[in-house]
Amino acid sequence: MKYFFLAIVASILSIAIQTEKSTTSSNAEYYLRKKNLTAQYCAPVRDRSLSSVNIGILPGTGAHTWKISTRSDSAQIYFNQGMNMYYSFHIIESLASFLKAQQFDSTEAMLYWAEALAYGPNINDLGYTQSPDALLAVQKAKQYSYKNSTVEKELISAMGLRYSDAPAATRETLNALYRDAMADLHKIDPGNPELIALY
Repeated sequence: MKYFFLAIVASILSIAIQTEKSTTSSNAEYYLRKKNLTAQYCAPVRDRSLSSVNIGILPGTGAHTWKISTRSDSAQIYFNQGMNMYYSFHIIESLASFLKAQQFDSTEAMLYWAEALAYGPNINDLGYTQSPDALLAVQKAKQYSYKNSTVEKELISAMGLRYSDAPAATRETLNALYRDAMADLHKIDPGNPELIALY
């Protein structure tokens, strides 16, 4: 009898919720509206001060490696850790790893490219707001890119299209510019797994 009563109550609640939900476009929107939330709270806070903690080597973050132009083993290790974290959506930790890598090689352009990457939008970031540090990271990447490979220079150039402080630049326009630049770069080196993933 107890279970029968619970089933009836559950059915009544379900009908009431479905009726109210019919005025909204999605379950997520309904939930956020009921909780008086917005989607932007799901996004990581990319703040250089929050991410500049003295992060160490974190075991179990992944074994993926991507050789960049740095001559510093430590910078390379932290770059690899950062990319593993970035690819697994641990954005704040990836940023901390890239900032740590810069302590070992302050003139390696790809470390600033990676910092700018971490400041960018991702598929889970519905309420994205550009950080002022993103533009600074791109500027440093361009400044130090003279000694980098052609693919690295092109990655940095594409990243430069992803950010703007111009009031008229919309996120949709910047995303499209970045996408098109990455499409062109992917055509140059179609077998490069990093370019495939980033494109």
